[in-house]
Parts: sequence; structure tokens; C-alpha cells
Amino acid sequence: MDIKFKYAIIFSASDEADVHDAAIYFEKIGYNSHLDSHNGILVAPNQSPVEIVIEFQKYMETKEKNHEILSARLIRFYDEGDLLNAKLGYTINNS
Repeated sequence: MDIKFKYAIIFSASDEADVHDAAIYFEKIGYNSHLDSHNGILVAPNQSPVEIVIEFQKYMETKEKNHEILSARLIRFYDEGDLLNAKLGYTINNS
């Protein structure tokens, strides 16, 4: 499954992060794969692309059939800028 995140916010990140808690919220787009570790491209506030790897740890489905990530960790990223509150774009493809 390929994932790029959209309408998401990482609340905790630093340039020394290899394990960080993050809170990520995203709309459900039809898929049947379970959430696992995925690569993504993050667009930082200054619009520079950032490669990230996020591991999902806990999530729940809301009444609106959206999925709310309760716990995730930022494995690594490549950027010299501040990722705090950076917004992400996503697509989900079934595998």
C-alpha cells in the first residue's frame, strides 16, 4: 500500500527524532489493508519536500467512519527545517 498523508499534523518532532509520538488524523478512503509502517512525503510549512517514515501504533474508527490515529511514531525524516505542525497530503491505494 502506498501512502501519502493529507490533512494530518505531526505534533511532536525534532531533528533528533528516531522515535516520536505523533497524532495524525485522516479521512478514510476505501482500503482493506491494515495500517502498518509506510513511507510518505511531507510538505513542510516552507513547501520544501520532506521524506518521512511513520509507524502507526494505535488507531480507531470514528462514528463518521474516519480513522483517528491515537499513537504513531516518526521513524526518520530528512529535512533541516521545523516539522512541528507541518501538514501532510495523502493517498491510499489498496494492496
